[in-house]
Amino acid sequence: MCLTIMPQSSNKEIMKLIGDIHRGMRRSHAAIHCDLNDITLLQFHAIGIVYDYKRVSMGELSEEIGIAKASVTALVRRLVSSGWILREMQGDDRRMVYLRLTPHGCTSFRKLRNRKARTFESVIDGLGSKDKKQLLSILRELKNQLQNS
Repeated sequence: MCLTIMPQSSNKEIMKLIGDIHRGMRRSHAAIHCDLNDITLLQFHAIGIVYDYKRVSMGELSEEIGIAKASVTALVRRLVSSGWILREMQGDDRRMVYLRLTPHGCTSFRKLRNRKARTFESVIDGLGSKDKKQLLSILRELKNQLQNS
């Protein structure tokens, strides 16, 4: 499937819809997290990266999230103080700091991720089978376009 150039008005509508969907997902995220340790979307994203990597350096986390190392340091400081993440030094080199989840962080992240997945699945389940296939095809093509640009 090749995406064709659309008139500007269609592009604007697509961008508006993507923004609306993004805001809706953020509101859903906020509702899920308000009763579970009150973490932000950025913190959730960082915790998810540490969860996926099992052990990640501060530099890798900074690169994955796409924010400056100084900002990651502040983010990690908050997650360490709230019991989500542990810092580990690499031998005697204090510059090499690795992160991993605490048992609490691991358990809580799995719960949050599962709640988010169920919430999103309930929205997707409202689509018919044909619409789901179409959406999947379009999302795959968008992903490919982004990776190749």
